[in-house]
Amino acid sequence: MKKFIIVLVCFLTLGIMNVHADELELPAVTDHEKVTIYVFRGNGCSFCRSALTYFNQNAGMYSDYFEVKAYEVWENSYNNELLNDVAEQMGDTLQGVPYIVIGNSYSENGFTSALGTEMIEAALQEYQNETYVDLVKEVAQSHGKSKSETLREACIKEEIIKEDRNSKYDTIIILGIFAVVLGGGAALVAFSRKK
Repeated sequence: MKKFIIVLVCFLTLGIMNVHADELELPAVTDHEKVTIYVFRGNGCSFCRSALTYFNQNAGMYSDYFEVKAYEVWENSYNNELLNDVAEQMGDTLQGVPYIVIGNSYSENGFTSALGTEMIEAALQEYQNETYVDLVKEVAQSHGKSKSETLREACIKEEIIKEDRNSKYDTIIILGIFAVVLGGGAALVAFSRKK
């Protein structure tokens, strides 16, 4: 009975691995412009944080195909106006944030990891679309005061990733210590040769 269970688990694992591999089949990288996934978010919104976390964990695998930009809308009234105009252009009734837009044909209110997979698939399809239109970019041109964030900037603000503010100073300190050690070693050699 134990052997049967082990064999069954092995077959199921192989089946899951094959399904997962099929999901990651990517289109050929071309000179097509990168698609942008826009996340309209609010600071402190748990669903927005989930969306940012998901994209932070997965966007690197797809960096040849798309990028993620965010607009914080609760504390920035210009971004909120942009959100409303984009939703109107998409024909959507807003139900809160996150509101996620890809091109001019995909939008979603809310976020789950299953929707995240759907969004990545939609972005990959838009990458292959010869008539790709970046609706948010077009609408944002008439909103001169709206301000987008990179995925990294949004993740730092939501404390999903920590900003390493001391890395520059750490490098200077390490170089200083190295110089002191090297200089001290050279001084010891020079001093020992004089005797």
